[in-house]
Amino acid sequence: MSVEQVTFLRVCNAYVVREDDGVTLVDTGPRRGLGGVQAAIARTGLPLRRILLTHAHSDHVAGVDDLIDDGVELIVGRRESRLMAGDLSLTGAEQRRIKARSVAAPTAIPTRLVSDGDLVGSLQVFDTPGHSPGHISLIDTRDGLLIAGDALTTLGRVAVSGDLIWRWPFPALLTWDKEAARQSAARLAELAPTRLATGHGPILDDAAAAIRAAVDRA
Repeated sequence: MSVEQVTFLRVCNAYVVREDDGVTLVDTGPRRGLGGVQAAIARTGLPLRRILLTHAHSDHVAGVDDLIDDGVELIVGRRESRLMAGDLSLTGAEQRRIKARSVAAPTAIPTRLVSDGDLVGSLQVFDTPGHSPGHISLIDTRDGLLIAGDALTTLGRVAVSGDLIWRWPFPALLTWDKEAARQSAARLAELAPTRLATGHGPILDDAAAAIRAAVDRA
C-alpha cells in the first residue's frame, strides 16, 4: 500500500505517502503523536523528503518543527501560507473573518507554495477553501485516493466541514466558511475518488457516493 494512515488519540490523522524518492508526510498531527509518525516513516525504509500541509490548524501542523530537517521540504497551499505567516487579512471575494484561535504557525518557513493543479510527487493539489481560506485536498494519481484534510470528516459519519457532528464537533466549530466548504466538497465528489481519507476518522471506500450524500445533508 502506498499510503498509511497514522492515527493519534483515536481522532487525528496524518498520512505517510510512499514515493519513488522517499516519503511525503501529509500533515503531522499533534506533537504528542510524533512517535507514531516517526515509526510509520521508519517502516517504509525510506527517508522523509517532504511535509505537505492541508491547512494551518494546530492538530495538523504542530509537529512540523520537530520533524523538519535539512533536505526536507515544507509545502503548503499558497493562500494558506499567509495564515502561517500570521496574516489574517482577507483576499478578493473573501468576507468572513478568520478565527485567529484556529491558526497555528510553525517557525519553519515553507520551501514551496502550491495551488490548484500542482503535483507533489503522485499527489495532485486541489484548492478546497471552506474549513480554512487556503485549505487544500490531494488526489493520489496512482489509485484515486482522496486525502481531504478537514474538507470532510469520516468520524461518526461522512460530513462536510462545518456540518456539526456531536461526536467530534471541532472541525465544524473551527470552520471558516461553511458554504465555501460545501462547494469544495461538491467539487471533490465530481472527481470520483476511489477512497476517502480525512483528518479525522477512518479511510472509506465508495468515496464519491459518500461525499455526495454528505453534500446533500450540509
